[in-house]
Amino acid sequence: MPTGIKATMGESVKPVDNTGDKVVSIPQTESSAPETRPIVAKALNLEDLTFLGRITDKFPIGGFEFEMATLTAGENETALLNTGVSSPEDIRAMGSLPYYVLAYSVKSINGITLGNIAANHDGDTTYEKKVAYLKTLQQTVISALMEHYSKLQTRSSTLIDGEQSKN
Repeated sequence: MPTGIKATMGESVKPVDNTGDKVVSIPQTESSAPETRPIVAKALNLEDLTFLGRITDKFPIGGFEFEMATLTAGENETALLNTGVSSPEDIRAMGSLPYYVLAYSVKSINGITLGNIAANHDGDTTYEKKVAYLKTLQQTVISALMEHYSKLQTRSSTLIDGEQSKN
């Protein structure tokens, strides 16, 4: 019996079978009538909504290759809450927002995950260690990373706007 589902956007839904039984592919096509598609496939489509507008990109800064991704609403909220901002006047806390955003957004540098790079830095969690590592970088690098993140967000908005105009 299938024990789970694995698929990425654009792939067929493939039940994961850990018992040795035959794995069946359920193709996801535009021509499939909604009422005849399996419930499992419909649920997967809703899970895909989480990644709508998600963009991951690699780019160089000073000879290093960075990989970044746009944030989920939850990651963005956590980043903002971690700054300790209690009012718009709290400029110092707002100044640390980029580190908290980038701790989620930067996935790797030169193919090494940010978590591994930051492993020996101060912090109780991997996220805190990533923030501590990012604070060791030059401000110009942080600014360049945030500029690239802003471009990712713009591209993501364009993708979503394009989807809305199709409907």
